Amino acid sequence: MAGAREGALEAGLARVVPYEGRFAPDLVEICWRTGLMGESLEGSGRFEDRRLFAMLFCLPYASFEPESCFVALAPRDPARPEAGERAVGYIVGSSRAAAQARDFERRWQPRIAARLFLYDWWRHPESFAQALRFARVARAEEAAAAKEPGPGRPLLGGPEFPALLHINLLPEWQGRGLGGLLMAAFLGRLRELGCPGVYLETSDRNLKALPFYRKLGFEELGGASGAAPEPGEFWAGLPARGIAMGLRL
Repeated sequence: MAGAREGALEAGLARVVPYEGRFAPDLVEICWRTGLMGESLEGSGRFEDRRLFAMLFCLPYASFEPESCFVALAPRDPARPEAGERAVGYIVGSSRAAAQARDFERRWQPRIAARLFLYDWWRHPESFAQALRFARVARAEEAAAAKEPGPGRPLLGGPEFPALLHINLLPEWQGRGLGGLLMAAFLGRLRELGCPGVYLETSDRNLKALPFYRKLGFEELGGASGAAPEPGEFWAGLPARGIAMGLRL
């Protein structure tokens, strides 16, 4: 979508522009403040290492395919234009989910492991323990991905849905139309690339996001890699049903 890359999409004081590396610190904050199934991790005591959380869930996508990622910018202080802008939302992902997963294993997993065992195990033990839980869930998903998807369930990252996305907005900027603008920019980019479909993964506890995705035409596909969704505890003490949703382009 040419208009999005030129910064032409606007919603009030905010506008959607292509991602640049200078926005990485803002992505870290947004990711952490929306990371508990759509809610903020602030005050939860569940995951205090904000940088590590972003290394797991948003920075690898922006690093791998930055040309397909977008941010929503807003003034830091509307009364002081000289204060500049900050990102208040983002949409990151890749048109090549399978290749991005390989890049994550090669470039990001070693960094994450180093941070866990050199820093988090003593500085942020809650983040250390939760990251290990995430790893166990990921291994279970990989085992499910090794199986053939059930009847009518496409393989996520396969020919029908080769792209994936993650979208997040700071709570105070939700409900202002920015989510739709971010989606329009990202989906426009995928259409330019001739991508046939995109998927995302969420849970049945993300009550704010599910109606938004459905309104845009996303339909439930199943759990990891098209497998039937199963209740689980991605977060300790918070059982949730994993949901994969897809949109054909």
